[in-house]
Amino acid sequence: MVTLSNLEGRLDETFEGYCFAGSDYVAGAEGYQAYRASGEQIEPGLDGCYTVVRRIPSGIEIGTDARGLRRLFLYSRDGRWAVSSSLYRLVSHLRERGINPQPCLPVLRALGVRQALTAQLNSSQTIFADITLVPSFCVVQIDRGGPKIIPLPKSRLDKDYIGDLHRFIFLWRSRFATLASDPRVNFTVDLSGGLDSRVVFAFALASGAMRTEAHRFHVASQTRMPKDFAAASTVARAYDVTLNGPPFHMRTSSSVEIALEGWREHSLGVYLPIYLTPYDFDPLTIRGHGAGGGTFRDLFTRSLEERLRSTKKYFELQTFDDYLSIVLDDLHRISTMRPAVDQQKLHYREFRNRFHFGHSPHKRAAFTPLNSILLDDIIDQPEVQSNRIYFDTMDCLVPGIKNYPYDDPAKEPDSLAPSAAAHSIGLPPAEPGSVYADFQSRGEPTSYAKAAFTALYSEADRALGNSRVQDLIGEKDVLARCRASVNSVKAESKRPRANHPTHQDVSYVLAAAFAADA
Repeated sequence: MVTLSNLEGRLDETFEGYCFAGSDYVAGAEGYQAYRASGEQIEPGLDGCYTVVRRIPSGIEIGTDARGLRRLFLYSRDGRWAVSSSLYRLVSHLRERGINPQPCLPVLRALGVRQALTAQLNSSQTIFADITLVPSFCVVQIDRGGPKIIPLPKSRLDKDYIGDLHRFIFLWRSRFATLASDPRVNFTVDLSGGLDSRVVFAFALASGAMRTEAHRFHVASQTRMPKDFAAASTVARAYDVTLNGPPFHMRTSSSVEIALEGWREHSLGVYLPIYLTPYDFDPLTIRGHGAGGGTFRDLFTRSLEERLRSTKKYFELQTFDDYLSIVLDDLHRISTMRPAVDQQKLHYREFRNRFHFGHSPHKRAAFTPLNSILLDDIIDQPEVQSNRIYFDTMDCLVPGIKNYPYDDPAKEPDSLAPSAAAHSIGLPPAEPGSVYADFQSRGEPTSYAKAAFTALYSEADRALGNSRVQDLIGEKDVLARCRASVNSVKAESKRPRANHPTHQDVSYVLAAAFAADA
């Protein structure tokens, strides 16, 4: 993970993660060096999941991908500062140098109310008083005066729906072709009964590679929701695609520590559901996923304040009032930097989208066109309905695919005929770029997920015995609930789902232990 500070020597140019630069795909330090050797450079604000540090005339700039799936955390106090792509690494860096940041109790205790709205950070204020989350559309520029948070340029004003949609489809078709052109690349493509995954599935189908090189594709669908799986099965049968065939084995090193360190680096204290991935990053096993659809849909009928007030009964009164003020003041602040974006959508992009869809790409590269910055010129136009983007895109890629059943009839198109936009755009040709990624298979490692969860549960159990952790959690009924949850997961033979309430309690206990330095 990238960490810079004025407590030690500074880093020069560096890159972590992966990105799409035009139609090129760049992943890992080796891939980045090869890309730079070609005469190109990577700037902040592109599609992917990456952090980049580069020299600029005034000093150093550190930025991330356009959606901020790689996040930047900034500490600044009394002339001392540090910035990192991991809250865990940033706090460890500070503590190793004698600085112990103090907890922000309202934000920490909000994680303990066990509601979906508070399952991740909801503001730029973190669980530490002097550490902030940098907005996804900002960079940190460092000169002799220290770090400054600088917004990236706003999207252009001259909107052109047909032209922008054509560019979006063309580039993401070209990006898929780039990946498919490298025989080392395997694809796992999700297919559900919803709209998001069907759009991504259509990109894969339109490439032709699913038919000519089917052995490189695994199409995955959840079976636990009958309506969802039935709709996905109908689509798969229509295009002669096998659902849930043999999955690909992960090809990178695996260990308990890889799982635990990865979770600490990407989720501890910022996102409660527990996903443990006991493998190193694999840049050439690509997951096709519908992440990002929520960034432009109208998901909420109530304002953020109303939704927060609905959780009030789970808080101590003073804690709630302080938390509400922190969240709403922060939303106002970031909205002034992006006034053209609906506040509800902006908040979703900055927090739920970044954390819920941001943990997985740290371990496996993802093909997620709906999370693309290229869509912003389209989706931030008030007159454009979100479903239109889905149907127009599918009509261009695979005419007719939009007309198969969904898990909810309300998702069906108003017209079965191809749209006027599709007639205008057609199917843009794919122009593949180059793959800049180095990968060496390390065989088929054994999964250490079970052992990693056991170790995490034991860590939470020990933390609950620490008086400092107990003081930060505070309320006796919350403490008792957390104890019961930890005992439950330790006793169960079957592991709960990642976002199960007991897992969220385990995660909350470990966040409190992190804040307490216990």
